[in-house]
Amino acid sequence: LPGGCPACDTRALQGALLCMKHHYETIPLPNGTSFNGSRTFLENAADIGGLAIALQAYSKRLLWHHGETTLPNLDL
Repeated sequence: LPGGCPACDTRALQGALLCMKHHYETIPLPNGTSFNGSRTFLENAADIGGLAIALQAYSKRLLWHHGETTLPNLDL
């Protein structure tokens, strides 16, 4: 993040990203190999970011709709 987030704790961020890379490398693929955590790094980070945003949105919805857990039109 060169210059992109001066207030960010870059050491903590780098540690979290390294943890994510190692985690993905432990997931076995059907062919007996595993993910290349370096090769899929940006995709993995984007997926986790999207899931975090979705979880925040869902949590806010639960607060606004008093614990109603079914999402409209999705039956989830």
